[in-house]
Amino acid sequence: MAFQILAINADLDGITIGRFIDEEEMWRDFIPPLEGASPSEVGYERWLELTRRVLRHRSSEVEGLSAVVGSAGVVGPVSAGIYAVGERLFEALLKDPHPSSMGGVLAYAISQPFGIPAFVVDPVSVDEMDEVARVTGLPELARLPYDHALACRALARRAASDLGKEWPNVNLVVAYLNSASSVCAFRGGRMAYVNNPDDSGPFSTKKAGGIVALDLARMAYGGQYSKDQLMKRLTAEGGMVAHLGTADLASVRRRIEAGDERARLVYEAMAYNVAKEIGSCAAVLNGEVNAVIISGEVARDASFVAQIQDRVRWIAPVLCYPGKRELLALAEGALRALTGVEPVGEFGDRIAP
Repeated sequence: MAFQILAINADLDGITIGRFIDEEEMWRDFIPPLEGASPSEVGYERWLELTRRVLRHRSSEVEGLSAVVGSAGVVGPVSAGIYAVGERLFEALLKDPHPSSMGGVLAYAISQPFGIPAFVVDPVSVDEMDEVARVTGLPELARLPYDHALACRALARRAASDLGKEWPNVNLVVAYLNSASSVCAFRGGRMAYVNNPDDSGPFSTKKAGGIVALDLARMAYGGQYSKDQLMKRLTAEGGMVAHLGTADLASVRRRIEAGDERARLVYEAMAYNVAKEIGSCAAVLNGEVNAVIISGEVARDASFVAQIQDRVRWIAPVLCYPGKRELLALAEGALRALTGVEPVGEFGDRIAP
């Protein structure tokens, strides 16, 4: 029996909607941010109206669906897995300011009138990190694993399959590179370490990543920025955008080819920082790494990937899967739920320790 699945992924860049038959994508559509606002900054009724408009345009009947699945953001520390979206989780997603949660909100709103299940898969706040990895140099500040858990776990599964192994039996380093970058270490099917793209790890096209703490404190109290302005600069206007005024790697490459040495330096520095974080993850795994995985939209840039490979190929074979993975990862998760391959949890039953 084939399952019809509607997948909805929300992030800082907008909302992507796709229809799948099992794992085969039939179509996808994209709704860009409204007037520069992220999904979390606009009422969900407006996003729901736009999503339904896409479905009408695609002549896609909701009644024929087996399930609707959406992304989820920061809903408390939770264990990895698939969750059924009920009233309690819907309310938690609705209150969450993280843009990813709008995917789960829309999945529930679309599914309810037709009595079909709604799921979320591997929320941003999945917490499987080693206890030792949480400790920082200040007891007031613990490291939190908010990251691309959905895509990273799907990539780990894919890489293990390509290596001919069960993914709980391999050690992997996954670098998922988009407007935000997550680099994580998988041990035994568990994410033992990952950077939080908002405050640590490599800078990306839009995020500042881990930066100089004392200078940040001086900037915070220097009077130049309000709290909200500084937070936005760190998490949405940092990285390559702050240095070069663009998040478009293709335009940066053109500037480099035209002789722009500043663009070259920033481009190389971003690759350098990704490679450095991959090396850190290899140390977390005691150097026992079966493969390094590079993925995301940034991985479409072969020159950028090559710079990372040159620095990390000594660790393990490097596998590259260019492009975003969230939509397929959502459909795969929903299919595992519908076929009984993976149990479906209820929100609150799988709170991470």
